[in-house]
Order: sequence, then structure tokens, then C-alpha cells
Amino acid sequence: MASDNPEITKLSIDQVRNGIYIASMLDRKVYSFHAGFRINPAPQDLGKGLARYKLMDRSKSLQIFRERILILSKEANKLGVQLLIENNVLTDKNFLMYGEDPLLFTGPDEIIEFMRFSPINVGLLLDVAHLKVSAKTLNFSKYKAHEDLLPYIKAYHLSDNDGKSDSNQKVTSNSWFWDVINKSLDSYTLEIYGLSNEELKSQYFEAAEYLSRGSI
Repeated sequence: MASDNPEITKLSIDQVRNGIYIASMLDRKVYSFHAGFRINPAPQDLGKGLARYKLMDRSKSLQIFRERILILSKEANKLGVQLLIENNVLTDKNFLMYGEDPLLFTGPDEIIEFMRFSPINVGLLLDVAHLKVSAKTLNFSKYKAHEDLLPYIKAYHLSDNDGKSDSNQKVTSNSWFWDVINKSLDSYTLEIYGLSNEELKSQYFEAAEYLSRGSI
């Protein structure tokens, strides 16, 4: 969504437009997608260690991303759909590969600045596992970041990890976010891999229990 490649741009915008339309047809009021990148990675690189790609200027990438969000938010608003942008995850490996952050929406300051000037129907889908890894890589407090991002958070993706990689491990009573998470929202999604159906069912009820323990 921040690409300077015409083909990638068309494919990405068309996918979001289709998603907005399908959400509207299904009477779903929200459609979410990841924030853009400063690179044009191959699809097989996503979610893994990135290969080396040409870096776009950060301010240029953000401007491109903002322009596209403004256009899509108007289209979504006509259909009664809210757009939620998910924060990216920056690992040590990818940071070292580039010597800087090749992604958008990994740190709180950039997200806040972007959201402050976004349309009312654009919000943040916070992936708490992404935030945990990015906080370690970029050396910021995940707790302070979450506190500062709270006004913009409209939904959560929930999983846990060791802070080094986005491994989509199961949540536990010790997961860092339970005491700070906004428990009054409409959308919480468990993004957990490698569990049986029974284990996933258990995770669902555990998460529901943690989320029912009062609100902030």
C-alpha cells in the first residue's frame, strides 16, 4: 500500500477495494490490512527474513501510503465500512539487514502522527505480538507505546512470542498485554499457529475470560 511499483500498487489497491466491498455486502463494518513498506518484497518473503531490496525514502513512502488511505477511506465511508491499519513487525534480523527500519507502522510515534491526521473512519488494528517484537528491536517500551496508542486502537490481534520473532504462540495468564488492553472493543482475534482444535477452543475461552475481567 506504500509501493512505488505501478503493478504492485494496482494489485494492492484492488485487493483493499474488493475487501471493502465484500465487507459491506456481508454487513461487516470493518476491513483491516497491514500498513505499507518502504520496499517491494516478493510475496514469499513476507513473514520471514527479508531479502535485500531497494529502500524508498521514509517520508515519501508515508506520503504515498497516506494518499491512498485518504482515497480508500472515502470509498469505504460511502459503504459504511471502517478501515483498520495493522502495525508491522520489525525483527532484529530485518533491522540488521537494512541498518534501519524498512517498514512503516512499527513504532508508536509514526503511527500516532499518521492517525492524528487520518479520517474518522480510519483506525488502528494493534497486533500485540508485533508490538512486542518491534519494541525489543527498536528499544522502546511496549507498555508506554500501548498507552500512547490507546486512543486509536479499534481492534486487537492476540498471540505471544519471545520478543525476538512473531512466532504466534498461544496466550497465557502471563501474556504482557492483559492488564493494559482495552477490554471494551468489539474485535479481538487470536492469531495462534500449530494448535489442535481442542487447544484452540481452550485458548478462545481463556482469552474470553481474561477479557471479561473488567475494562480499563
